[in-house]
Amino acid sequence: MKHTTDKRATLLLTWIRQQFDIVENSFVPVSGDASFRRYFRFTAKHAFEINNARLIAVDAPPELENSRPFIDIASLLRRNNIPAPEIYNADLDQGFYLQQDFGDQLLLDALDKNSADNLYQQAMDEIINMQYVDITNLPLYDSKLLQREMNLFSEWYLSNI
Repeated sequence: MKHTTDKRATLLLTWIRQQFDIVENSFVPVSGDASFRRYFRFTAKHAFEINNARLIAVDAPPELENSRPFIDIASLLRRNNIPAPEIYNADLDQGFYLQQDFGDQLLLDALDKNSADNLYQQAMDEIINMQYVDITNLPLYDSKLLQREMNLFSEWYLSNI
C-alpha cells in the first residue's frame, strides 16, 4: 500500500480487500476529474470470474459528492446498450464504489488522419442513441442545478487566482 497515505484511501483499500484478493502494489491513483472524487486502479486476482481483473475504485466522500445519480445513469445507459462503466459494487454510506476500468486510451490519442472519421462517427452515433433513452425517471437538470454548476467556475478557479 505504498501509494496511499491518507485515511480515506486506506479505508477504501480495506473495503476492497474485504471483497477481493488484490495483486500486491496494484492499488495506484489515476487521474481525477473536476470534483471531490478520486480514482484508484487495482488488479483483483479473481473477480467476476476473471483472473487479474483491472478495476477502478472510486472514493467519493458522501458529504461532498452524491454518487447515486452517476450510478443510476450509468445503469440506465448500459440497459440501453450505450457504453458506460459497469458498477460492480457500491457502499454509498462510505462513498465508495467499484467500476469497470475502460483503460487509459483517450480519444485524442487514438485520432489520426486514418481513424478520425470513423471514431467521430462512432461518438456521434452514441450521442444520437442517447436521445432515445427514456429519462422520465431521472431528476430534471433545472435552472437551480445549472446555476450551481456554473458557480463552480468562480468557486474552484477564480477564487484561486
